[in-house]
Amino acid sequence: MAKQQSDIRSGRLAKAEIDDNFGDLHPPLSRSEALIAADRCYFCYDAPCTTACPTGIDIPGFIQKIRSDNIRGSAHTILRENIMGGMCARVCPTEELCEEACVRYTHEDKPVDIGLLQRYATDPIFEQGTQLFARADDSGKTVAIVGGGPAGLSCAHRLAMLGHNVVVLNKDSKPGGLNEYGIAAYKTVDNFAQQEVDYILSIGGIEVRNDVALGTDFTLAGLRDEYDAVFIGIGLGSVNSLGIDNEGLPGVENAIDYIADLRQAEDKSKLPVGRSVVVIGGGMTAIDIAVQSKRLGAGRVDMVYRRGPEQMGASEFEQELAQTSGVTIHHWAAPVALIGDDGVTAIELEKTELSKDGKLQATGETFVLDADVVFKAIGQKLDDDKLGKELDGLALERGKIVVDESHATSLDNVWAGGDCVVVGDDLTVSAVQHGKVAAIAIDLTLWLAERRSVQRAADLSVLAGVQELPQSDAAAVARSYEWAAKNGFQDGVDGVLVTADVLCKNSDPSTPQSLCVNGGGGAPILCGGTGCDSLRVVIKKPATLLFASIFGVISAPVTAISASVWNISSGPSSVHSSTAASSGLPTSRFARPLPVPLKAAVPVRTSSSTLAPRV
Repeated sequence: MAKQQSDIRSGRLAKAEIDDNFGDLHPPLSRSEALIAADRCYFCYDAPCTTACPTGIDIPGFIQKIRSDNIRGSAHTILRENIMGGMCARVCPTEELCEEACVRYTHEDKPVDIGLLQRYATDPIFEQGTQLFARADDSGKTVAIVGGGPAGLSCAHRLAMLGHNVVVLNKDSKPGGLNEYGIAAYKTVDNFAQQEVDYILSIGGIEVRNDVALGTDFTLAGLRDEYDAVFIGIGLGSVNSLGIDNEGLPGVENAIDYIADLRQAEDKSKLPVGRSVVVIGGGMTAIDIAVQSKRLGAGRVDMVYRRGPEQMGASEFEQELAQTSGVTIHHWAAPVALIGDDGVTAIELEKTELSKDGKLQATGETFVLDADVVFKAIGQKLDDDKLGKELDGLALERGKIVVDESHATSLDNVWAGGDCVVVGDDLTVSAVQHGKVAAIAIDLTLWLAERRSVQRAADLSVLAGVQELPQSDAAAVARSYEWAAKNGFQDGVDGVLVTADVLCKNSDPSTPQSLCVNGGGGAPILCGGTGCDSLRVVIKKPATLLFASIFGVISAPVTAISASVWNISSGPSSVHSSTAASSGLPTSRFARPLPVPLKAAVPVRTSSSTLAPRV
C-alpha cells in the first residue's frame, strides 16, 4: 500500500477569488442605513447595553448623536471610553455583549445594530485623522509600557492624554498586537489596524520602540529603575501543547502563527494551504483559522472540540459563520494521536462525554480524519522560555499575572493588563479597558504619591484609624484638585457631584462633615486656626462610594490656606490665591478645559488591598 503524502500548496484558488473571499465581513452602513438603524434605539435610561459594554460606552448617547448627524460628537462619545472603538466595532462579539443586552433583542429578537453604528461613527474620524483629544500639560513623568497590543496602546493613549510621556516597548515589527497579527483578515480590511494605531499615536507624547522583547533586550528590574511606572501588556506568547505523540511532525502548526503570516501577506494566493485541514480548538482563533483556510481554497476543513457547542469560546455567530463557510465542526471529541512519517497525514480522535459527576471523560470510541495540516488553537500561555525569570516577584495564578481592580501587580509601581493577567478574557474590548483603568491608577499614583504615601479608602464614613502621612507643602492640595479635574470628575455630570474639602487634621474622623473638634469645649466648629497647624485633604463623591481619599500633613498654617469648601469645577475663582502660589503650580492649570468624564469609577486599592466597588 502506497504511503499517503501531504498535499500542501499555494494557489488553490485564483488571486481574484481569494481577494474576494477576504473582503469586508460586515460592510459599513450608508447614511440612510445608519439613520434607520439608529431610529430603532429606545434610548433607555440606565441602558443595559452600556452596562454590558466592558468599556462603559454611552451607547444610547452615541446613537442619538448619529440621529442628529453629529458624527464627530458620536465618535467622541465612543472613543473617550474606548480608544480602539473602531476595531472593536469590527471584532467585538457584540452579539454576546451590548446587542444581547439590547431591549429590542428581548422584545423583537433583533437588537439595534450597535456594532455597525459604532463603526459608522468612528470610521470617518480615523480616515480623516480628526484628532478629538489633546494632551494635558507635561507632567515630567515617563511610563514604560511593555507590549504594543490593545492593552498597552490603550494605556499609552490615556497616559498621554493625562500629560505623561510614554515609551512603548514592542516585540513585533509593528504595533497593534493581536489586532495586527491575530485577527482574521476579513474582519479588518484595508490595513485598518495600523490606521487606528497611527491615530492613537498622533496625540503625541508616545514613543514606540519595535523589535525589542522583555527578557532579551531589557529587564523588568531595569525598567523599574529607569521609569516612574511600568505597565505590562505582553499578551500570551506561547501556544498550549496538545500533549500527544508526534506533535513535532511537519504540518502541525500553531494557528496564531499562520494567522500572523496571513495578515502580513501582500498576496494571499501565495500562502501554502492544505487540501485537508483539521483545527483543534473551539475559540475565536480556531474559527478564524478554519474559515480562512477554507477561503484560501482548502478542500475540507474540520474543527474538533472536546465539549459541546454551548461550551465553545467562539460566539454563536462565529460558529454559524464557520458552518456556513463550509467548515465541519465535530463536538465531543479530543485528539489522541497524530499520524504520519515525513509529515502529518491524519489525526486520530476519541469521542468524549460528561461523567455522572460532570467531568469530561473519554468513551473509548475513536475515529480518524485525514489531515495535511493540523492547527493547534487550544489557548495560549505566557512564554516562560523567552521571559526567563523576568516575572519573578510578580504574583502568578494559573500561569497569568495577578492584578487588583486597579490592575496593579504585586510589585510596586508595576501594573498589567490584557491577556497576560488572570482576569484577561481574550477580547480586545476588555484589554482596552484594562489599559484605561491602569492608566488612571498610574496617573493617580504619579500625581499624588510624589514624596509621600497615599492612603485610599472605600467609604467616607470609615475614617477611624487612618494614618496621617507627611507632605512638605500645599502642592498636595493643588494636585488633588488637578487630578480629579483631569479625570473628568466634575459637578453636574451624570449625576455625580464632586467636591473637595480642606479639613483640619483635628476634625472628628468619624464625622465626614469636615468640622474641627479643637475649637473649644469639644464643640465641633469650622476650624479657624485655633490650635491647629495642619490640614487633611479629602476628595469625595457625596451619595456614592468614595473613589479616593488623600490624607496629608501640610506645613503651611491653616490661616494661609483657608478651611472653606472648594468646588473643583468652579475653576480658580474658588481656590484661595495662597494655595495656588504655595503649590508651585500656575493658577491657569486649575482652569484648563476638563477632559471627557470617565463612566467607570476609578478603581483604587485601600491600605488592606481590598478594593472599592464599581459605582
